[in-house]
Amino acid sequence: MDNNSRQEAKRIGKILLRIAVTLLLIIITLVAAVSMAASYGFTAGLIAAVIGFFICSAVTKAMKKSGSDNMSEDILPDILMQRIELKEYSASKRFDDPEIRRTGLLSGFTSADGGAYIDGSVKGIHFVRCNIELTDRDTEEIYNPDINSYEKVTSDNKVFSGYILRTEHQIPQYAGVKVCSDTANAPALYRNGEKLRSENGISVFSSIGENVPVALTNGLSALVAETGDPAAAAVTDKYIYLAVCTNDLPFKSKAFRSIKANSEKFTAQTEQLVRIVERLNFLDHVR
Repeated sequence: MDNNSRQEAKRIGKILLRIAVTLLLIIITLVAAVSMAASYGFTAGLIAAVIGFFICSAVTKAMKKSGSDNMSEDILPDILMQRIELKEYSASKRFDDPEIRRTGLLSGFTSADGGAYIDGSVKGIHFVRCNIELTDRDTEEIYNPDINSYEKVTSDNKVFSGYILRTEHQIPQYAGVKVCSDTANAPALYRNGEKLRSENGISVFSSIGENVPVALTNGLSALVAETGDPAAAAVTDKYIYLAVCTNDLPFKSKAFRSIKANSEKFTAQTEQLVRIVERLNFLDHVR
């Protein structure tokens, strides 16, 4: 049995284990609910069933995430190293909240999650990227006719799903330039500064006036366009950040997808990542 076959057998074994654990939890929950109902009445049984349901959901979700992370850690680094000079890969690591806010693109959120952290280089261009999902908690007062009064209602709304890529630069004098897809769902939540131009679905903004090199704006525009998704790029004093909006998060394995299928998906996503990073070579021509 070759290595791929062993990994596939291991993956199937983990899936069967998750199914067995889930079924066992369901049986325990049903037995507990029936027992509580017989001893203390229907309400007690219902409460036990609800509590058991939440426990089952939490355990199943944790096991599924663990299985996906383990698969990514087993097969993804080797795929990445075929095209990238890989320094670090982590299935769960991400940019911290303060850095996400410092991008100047994604500030309107209250909580963040993410993973698929990749630190590496392509043809001498260093980059770091990770998946990011942002949620914003909103509280508003809504009139309730049943009580003839207003009451506060809190809801959590996903405001961004995608990934962020970061690279260093030597042009701090151009901090404040932003380029984004000229679409309603582009991830540029804050568009400060003067709008310089809009063409081919790309908008350029700047907080430093119009003295921006064409090589910089064209390079950032090409970078945004290369993603194929709604995206935005921003120049800060140290980094260029690229935020790409997509619900199909790259480098995230599917628990019920075979190792071969996940590998093929990861390979295609690695090629796209390489193409995006290579677009950053325009920085050599910006002074």
